[in-house]
Amino acid sequence: MKNATSETFNQSFSIDPGVVVGPLFSIRLSDRISWANALLLGRYTGTIKTTQSYIYDDATSWSGSGTSSLTVWRGDLDSTLNYSLNRYFKVFGGLKCMYMSYSFDSSTTLNKGVGPGLGFSASLPVMDNFFALFNLSGLYLRNVLSGGDDGDMWFNVYGVNSSLSLAYYFPSLNLTASAGVRYQQLRYMESTANTGVDNTDDKFYGLVLSLIYTF
Repeated sequence: MKNATSETFNQSFSIDPGVVVGPLFSIRLSDRISWANALLLGRYTGTIKTTQSYIYDDATSWSGSGTSSLTVWRGDLDSTLNYSLNRYFKVFGGLKCMYMSYSFDSSTTLNKGVGPGLGFSASLPVMDNFFALFNLSGLYLRNVLSGGDDGDMWFNVYGVNSSLSLAYYFPSLNLTASAGVRYQQLRYMESTANTGVDNTDDKFYGLVLSLIYTF
């Protein structure tokens, strides 16, 4: 019987574009303070490519590869307190809850996290009822990856969110419509040994469309 003296295993993920939707609700608590809550839900599909190779003690080798379909469900809940410095700039802080599930090869892995975030936003007038909006924030999450053969694996996750959009306010309708771009990056730092996910990133980016009714 041949015995393997070394093994190489690698997986790469490819995610197709998807749509994320959800409501936003904000309450003005005072002239300067407001409380905002946003829920986003989305589904993505993609593929996982696995490559594996062995070198045996008789100097022979074997290698192979395969692909599997991947389905990802994601949910984000953000709750923030906003403080207006003036009519153009705000600072905010709050709590983020994140849930993701990865399903492939008849198995499902869950990625759940919660943690604080801080940031600032700007709303700059371009012309009558037309504004440029910018948002930048950082966050920290404590995440657990569960459902695999190795049991629960814990991570410290550090992230950044940014968005840039143009908005138009329709006074007669009390409605604001905006369109822009958003980028989010999350870096996973393992706190459980030998996870194989240390110093890896999740990156999300795309177009953002919103309609906000004020009453």
